[in-house]
Amino acid sequence: MFSHVKTKICHSVFLFSLIVGGLWSNFASAAVILQYHHVSEDTPFSTSLSPKQFESHLALLKANNFNVVPLAKLITQLKNKEVIAPRTVVITFDDGYQNVADNAAPLLNEYGYAYTIFVNPGAIARQHNSTMSWETLKQLQTQGASIANHTLHHDYLVERQPNESKQQWLDRLTHDFTHAEQMIAKHTGDNFRYLAYPYGEFNSEIQSLVSSLNFIGFGQHSGAVGIHNDLTRIPRFPASGPYADTKTLLTKLNSLPFTFISKQFADPLTSSTTPSLTLKLDTRNFNKAQLQCYASHEGKIEVTWKDEFTLSTQATKPLPEGRSRYNCTAPAKVNNDTKGTGPAFYWFSQPWVFNKSSVN
Repeated sequence: MFSHVKTKICHSVFLFSLIVGGLWSNFASAAVILQYHHVSEDTPFSTSLSPKQFESHLALLKANNFNVVPLAKLITQLKNKEVIAPRTVVITFDDGYQNVADNAAPLLNEYGYAYTIFVNPGAIARQHNSTMSWETLKQLQTQGASIANHTLHHDYLVERQPNESKQQWLDRLTHDFTHAEQMIAKHTGDNFRYLAYPYGEFNSEIQSLVSSLNFIGFGQHSGAVGIHNDLTRIPRFPASGPYADTKTLLTKLNSLPFTFISKQFADPLTSSTTPSLTLKLDTRNFNKAQLQCYASHEGKIEVTWKDEFTLSTQATKPLPEGRSRYNCTAPAKVNNDTKGTGPAFYWFSQPWVFNKSSVN
């Protein structure tokens, strides 16, 4: 009996400490980062959208009064744990393709929207005709662009070279990240230490390296951004190819970040073909019964609540080789000031990289 009462008291103290400690987040304090590659009709569908489609995205943002801000402003707010204005959006491009300068930049200038381009200095040095030059990038800077780091050569970061030790691998990545940053600073003056992972691939060791080098890490897994996000795995919503539809984009723009009681996220690099995901969440602002999780290769997967805050989910079908993800969503009890644009969903994505050759 005493043990039962003691447990209840401890549980109440735990809840009180969460509230007093500020872990109950303001659900409206959220942002969404959009990720693009090509803006062209002549490039691979999976990473492209046409100039007409891209303009429809910008028109959607304008018509619905989204607050498009520079990436640097959002990162400052995240670092300082500041309240983020509702409906905040950041626009980013990976790889620095010339078609972004030709087709996207004029439209962004017309709408007055700032944006960030993540570039590979190694590709620029090779003067590949699909990649912007430093001169073009500097010209875009004068029009509202910021230039950031997408690594030196766009390698698969989680993969070691033949006979490469763990320390040699980490030393190689350190040189890759820092040398790319130095080249960006030399040619453009920008030195944000923002790093977008090629292909969205990273693991816990890369995250630790990124943190030790004082970089901010960006993935390609979906989800909203809030002050409780881990700054070595910031999510971005891909908005090209199959994700370019404005109806589904609006739902993503209205998404919210879950508040995590525990931030011990699973390592994306996995040797398990059916990895389990455990999340410990503040459940106050959504109905637990409405939370659902999906595997990219399987569809809806079962969710089990271990206690009031902790859920576990796991695919039943084996992960395919390469990249996969689990997405978990739940409708918010109160909309995120959407002004008739649709319901707000809490959204979390866990990326996975299953590659037998890279798991050591």
